[in-house]
Amino acid sequence: MANENTSKRGRGRPRKEAKASLSKMTQIHGRDEEGKKYKAVTMAQIWGDGGTGGKYKTLDEGEYKDYLSGLNRADLYKHATKIGLVPIDNTNLLKRRLIAEHKRHASQYKHPLDDANQLSPEELAKMEERVKQILG
Repeated sequence: MANENTSKRGRGRPRKEAKASLSKMTQIHGRDEEGKKYKAVTMAQIWGDGGTGGKYKTLDEGEYKDYLSGLNRADLYKHATKIGLVPIDNTNLLKRRLIAEHKRHASQYKHPLDDANQLSPEELAKMEERVKQILG
């Protein structure tokens, strides 16, 4: 008996599926649009670069500090060289410099969304009243 997905002749070729129309299709990509807190500025960010791929594994400062505290002196020097800093003998100063570089790197990926900086009409009215009181 022939399978219901094969033709009548029973050669085992499956029937062709009807193509779905474009209006019924949805495009799926791997980006998280729901939890987006920052706007993409560069083309690399638009295409999904989150800043965690190269030198740093995270954009969170706390996680990076924990990572640095787990490194021994040799690994700390190696990491500083990878980042582009010249390792120095004072490990505390080196860690501070690495954290400052990490902050600079993370700030490139954390541009706030435009609507996050907008004031509500009520807040704007309160601010206008306060300005009028100050300027008298």
